[in-house]
Amino acid sequence: MSLPVQVETVESACRPLDYLRDMADAAFPVLLESSLHNTQLGHYSILCWDPFRKITCQGGEVAVEDLRSGACTQTSTPFRTLSEEFAPYRIELPADFPLPFAGGAVGYFSYDLRHRVEKLPRQCNYDLDVPEYVLCFYDRALVFDHWGIVTYYVGPRGTSPPSAPERRTNFELPQPEGAELRSNFTRNEYLKAVQRVMDYIAAGDIFQANLSQRFAGPCATDGLTLYERLRAINPAPFSAYLKYPSFEIISSSPERFLLVEGERVTTRPIKGTRPRIEGEESFNRRMQDALLWSAKDHAELAMIVDLERNDLGRVCRYGTVKVREHAALETYPTVYHLVSTVEGRLFREQHDEFSLIRATFPGGSITGAPKIRAMEIIEEIEPHARNVYTGSIGYVSFHGRMDLNIVIRTMLKMGGKVYMQFGGGIVADSEPELELRETLHKGKALFQAFSATNYNEIMELALHE
Repeated sequence: MSLPVQVETVESACRPLDYLRDMADAAFPVLLESSLHNTQLGHYSILCWDPFRKITCQGGEVAVEDLRSGACTQTSTPFRTLSEEFAPYRIELPADFPLPFAGGAVGYFSYDLRHRVEKLPRQCNYDLDVPEYVLCFYDRALVFDHWGIVTYYVGPRGTSPPSAPERRTNFELPQPEGAELRSNFTRNEYLKAVQRVMDYIAAGDIFQANLSQRFAGPCATDGLTLYERLRAINPAPFSAYLKYPSFEIISSSPERFLLVEGERVTTRPIKGTRPRIEGEESFNRRMQDALLWSAKDHAELAMIVDLERNDLGRVCRYGTVKVREHAALETYPTVYHLVSTVEGRLFREQHDEFSLIRATFPGGSITGAPKIRAMEIIEEIEPHARNVYTGSIGYVSFHGRMDLNIVIRTMLKMGGKVYMQFGGGIVADSEPELELRETLHKGKALFQAFSATNYNEIMELALHE
């Protein structure tokens, strides 16, 4: 059977970062990297460059650009436009097609896209002018198989893979200039904000809300250097680097939002966090036990699993939504998490990948429950709009596979500054001091990657359990 795309072996090695550095000056380079390979989620990485189409949503207005002819059209239907623009490029591939990606739409969905899903208030400061989504259509890519240790090129028939970059011999991590990072809350303000969420819970408004604080500071270091450090310090199965003309996204997320394979849909909400220190086995065992036996963290995760089941139920076949695994302990370089896996069968006759996104966006693990009221409370209490943070990054392949992360453990570099945000789920029996410390534990790897000059000052609040 003749495939509608060409697949070619490039080399028996996996060097995503070397290829990314070679492509750094191409148009819209993006690397979706599984930089943590020793898990079921760490099989492939994907590098794309020079897209042929770009779709941008900003303020609810959608611009569709043909990057080869220069033609541009405007619409005001963010999700329907994605479905309509994507449809002509869909391809059929055999079930045994060896790669997860055969060209497709790659980019991000900002948390602020929620305004195109629900009618929500605008109360906080929308200070960063970043689109609600940018998706670029790529017809070629490098796919890195970390288990088979092979790099593949996939693209239109008759095209050739890029030349292999030189192998680097110096593996020392680059050292960024670093700067002082400051939160948009003082310590006492954050503790009071946690208490306000708990007051809403006590009043019966919500069961849970995810509250976060944003750190920002001047940044003279290029985004690719930050990404190289972050992936080394905090390898994660859903890492990503996306470069646009006015900003860069640098992510090392551990959390999958949505995976679509044919009809099967999977989401993996994360709740519950404890710190992990390399080599401190006694401390780490205590942290694992504390998380596994934490009634608060298990209750928090159970609420979000119910929310995700409800969201999937909107677009999946009746009776197919099930919890495949619940509250599994997962280990990452600086933290432990509890993770559940929820699955369903997408009702393909009426829904596609983009209506699935609309039905489930934003992910329940980073909003709270009930979702709409939790988002209203977040809008009221957090000082700044979240922007890219707690949105989603990933791809929709032309052959029907989709994989999206939740944008956590992520930096946004823009206008000579860097922004990073960390949060946690607040429930009825939360302790404000512990909730504050949890956000700092989650930020530890990013503070280190950025070389925050006030790192010790920041982390001093999280030293004691």
